[in-house]
Amino acid sequence: MLNKLYTWEFYSLVRNHLTPTGLVSIQSTSPVFATAAYWTISNTVKSTGLYVDNYHLDIPSFGNWGFTLASREKFDVENIKLEVKTTYLANEMIASLFYFGKDEDQDITIKGKQVDIPVNSLNTPDLLDLYENAWDYY
Repeated sequence: MLNKLYTWEFYSLVRNHLTPTGLVSIQSTSPVFATAAYWTISNTVKSTGLYVDNYHLDIPSFGNWGFTLASREKFDVENIKLEVKTTYLANEMIASLFYFGKDEDQDITIKGKQVDIPVNSLNTPDLLDLYENAWDYY
């Protein structure tokens, strides 16, 4: 089931149902513990023609957890403002969520070899192997 949710086919349907100014936030695993899987989800969403930006934050029960933010129109994360009262998040923190450390970025090298970031689809289900093997490389 995991692989079917994170496919080009599924996010093409999501794209088709978004209004032009709509946004979708996608839980995308940990960019620290499953780096290649995380960026594969982002790359897959982007391959559908959506504009994508990525963010992450620490969640007490999960650690560093990542998300993919996508829209049919370009958006600027600097313009994201909270419109509801929150216990933790403040407007001043939002931009920092979109920065990644060197060990979390898309330039992934494992055992001296550059890792390709694929587009996950029903016909080429690469994500499942990347996710299952993530702990082997951590």
